[in-house]
Amino acid sequence: MAEPPRGVGGWLLFLCLTLTVLMPLATLAANLTGWPAPAVLEMFPRLELALWAVVCGEILVNLYAIVTGVGLWRVSPGALPRARRFLLALLGWRLAAPFLMAGLAGLPPEGTQALLLDGLKDTARTAVFVLLWWLYLKRSRRVAATYGA
Repeated sequence: MAEPPRGVGGWLLFLCLTLTVLMPLATLAANLTGWPAPAVLEMFPRLELALWAVVCGEILVNLYAIVTGVGLWRVSPGALPRARRFLLALLGWRLAAPFLMAGLAGLPPEGTQALLLDGLKDTARTAVFVLLWWLYLKRSRRVAATYGA
């Protein structure tokens, strides 16, 4: 049987790049382009508080992603369990964020419902992301050879 690939390359390298570069850039872009118009913020003054609360949460999640990605890249001790904890934390945050936003925003029922629906769609996309990377980390021969079984 051939020796499994070892070291940070292939899909593992893509995961490291995703955590350290792509996720933070995507979050930054979403926050820069997704901010409501000033007139909307004037109509719903608590919405800005809700947005800032979610932005703070996203900053923390992205810092955790960067630390996790760098740990994987450097093949640091404990990097693999940290990556699994990160994936669970990411999913938990993406599930909680819409409810945090809805609770703080002070929108009418239709707005709250639309906000929750949009947030839960994002949660579903995140669940697919987490599942795919979880399975990769669990089943990859490269990951096992690089970080140990």
